[in-house]
Amino acid sequence: MRRKPASRFPQLIHLLLVLSICLNIYLILNPGEASGKKGYISLQELGEIREPGIYGPMGMEVVEGSLTISAAGVRLQNTRITGDLILTAAVGEGGADFFKVTVEEKTLVQGGGENTVVFEDAVLNHLVINKETGKVRVVLKGNTVVQKLTIMGETCLSVAGLSETGQVKELFIETAAETELEGIFENITVAEKGARVTLLAGQVKKLVTGEGAEGALIHLNEEAAIELLAAGAPLEIAGKGLVKEAHVSVPGLFKFAGEVGRVSAGGKGIFLEFGPGSTDTLLVEASEGTVMLHLAQGAAVKYMELNGAAEVTGSGTIERVRINAQGTTIEQSPGSVELAKGIKAKVAGEEITGEQEKEEPALAAPSTPATPAVSIGAISNRVMGPGQTATISLTVSPGDAAISVSSSDSSIATVSLSGRTLKIKAGTKQGTATITVKVTRAGYNSRTRTFKVTMDPIEVFKTGEKMHPVTVVSVKLKYKDAQNYYKVYVGNKELTYDPDDRFFYGAVDPKDAVRSKVRVVGKFGK
Repeated sequence: MRRKPASRFPQLIHLLLVLSICLNIYLILNPGEASGKKGYISLQELGEIREPGIYGPMGMEVVEGSLTISAAGVRLQNTRITGDLILTAAVGEGGADFFKVTVEEKTLVQGGGENTVVFEDAVLNHLVINKETGKVRVVLKGNTVVQKLTIMGETCLSVAGLSETGQVKELFIETAAETELEGIFENITVAEKGARVTLLAGQVKKLVTGEGAEGALIHLNEEAAIELLAAGAPLEIAGKGLVKEAHVSVPGLFKFAGEVGRVSAGGKGIFLEFGPGSTDTLLVEASEGTVMLHLAQGAAVKYMELNGAAEVTGSGTIERVRINAQGTTIEQSPGSVELAKGIKAKVAGEEITGEQEKEEPALAAPSTPATPAVSIGAISNRVMGPGQTATISLTVSPGDAAISVSSSDSSIATVSLSGRTLKIKAGTKQGTATITVKVTRAGYNSRTRTFKVTMDPIEVFKTGEKMHPVTVVSVKLKYKDAQNYYKVYVGNKELTYDPDDRFFYGAVDPKDAVRSKVRVVGKFGK
C-alpha cells in the first residue's frame, strides 16, 4: 500500500511566522513602507510639507534652501532653514506651530486663521504676514527674535507672550487692512495710506507714520500706550489710551483723543483737532505760518505754550496759556493767561498785550501779589504685570516742596517715595488703581496729579474653534502659581484650569470672547 505524504502545513505555518516577524521588524525600522513611501525622508529632501503632523528631529536639522508648508496642523521643530520658509494659502483657516526654528532669509505667512500661527523660541530674519483674504492671527512666544516684521494683510499680532530676551526689532505696517497689536513693541512704522491700527493692550515705545500714511487711524484701547509718536503724515488717534509724547512737523489734519502727555507742532498748514480727553502740555513751536488748534467739547488742555502764531477755536477748556509770539487768537477764556513783554494777542474777543499786565492805574492802591503755585511734571499711566516694579523721576518746583503719594487700592498697586523718585509695585489683584501725587510748600498753592496703574495678569488670550452658538477661548496667566488664582471668568462663564499646560479653557458667548471680558479671581475672591 502506498504511504501518504506527510502534511506540510506545520512547516508552512512556521515559515510564515518567521517572515511576519522579519517584516514587522523591517517596518519598525522603516516607517512608511506599508503605504509605499520611503521610510525616512529628510526635510531637505521633502521640500514641501503637504500633510499635518510633527516634522523635525529631536536634535537639529539644517535645510539648505527653502521649505514650503501647504497644510494646516503642522508642527515644525528644531530646524534651521538657510532660505525661505513659506506658509502657503493652502493652510486655509487652520493653524501651524514653529518651535526652535531659525530662518535666515524670509518667513512668508500667506495662510492661517484665528486658530493661530505660533512661533516659539524662533529666530527670524524677516517675517512677512500677507494673507490675501481674511484675518490671520500670529503669536510670538518665549525667546523668539524677529529682526524685521512686515504686515501686508489683515492681521492680529500678539507678542504678549515674549520673554525678556524676545523681541520684534522693527515692525512695518504696509496695508490699509485692519491690524490688531498686543504686547510691547520697540519701533513701529505705519507706511500705508488709510492704515487702520488698533493697539489692544500693551505699549509702543516709538510709532512713526511715514509720508505715504496719510489718513491713518490709530486706535488705543484703555490699557494701551504710545511713548513717542512721530507724525510724518496726517492721522487720527482714537480711543481711551495714552500718547505720552507726540511731534507734528508736516502740514495736514491731525486728530487726537484720549489721554495725551505732550504735543509739539510747528510749520505751515498744520491743523490739530483735540476730541474728548486731557492733554497735559500743548506746545506750538516758532515757525512760519499759523498753527490751527481746535478743542472740541470735552477736550481739556492743562498748559499751552505758544512760541509761534496760533489760532485756537472750539468749546474745550484751557487751564493755563503762555503766549510768546505775535498773531495769536484764542476763542476760549483760559483759566490764566501769560504774555511775553510787548506781545499782543486776542483772547476771548479782547485785545491784550504783555505790557498791560504790568501797568497799574494812577493812584491805585497797591495790589496784593498773587500766591505762587508749586508745579509737578506730567505722569503717564502704566500697565504692569503681577509683582512688577517701576520707578518714576518726579519733576517738582520749588525743589524743596514736600511730596506725598497714595494708592486707591494697594492690592492692585502700592507706591512709595525715595527722594524725588516714585516707586510703584504691582500687586496680585486684577484691576486699575488711581495713584495720587500731592506737592505742597508753605506760602504756595498746592498741586495734585493723578495717574492710573493697571495690573494686567493675562499672559496669553486666544480664541479657538467657533462652535455655534459658542466660541472656545483659552487664557494663560502671568502668575507663577496660577493654581492659586484658579478662577478665571470670561463674561459670566468660569473657565476650567489644565495644570499640565497652565491654561484655562472654556466655551463662551461669542460677544464675550475678547480679552477685556477676562476676569481673574483669587481663592478668597480677592
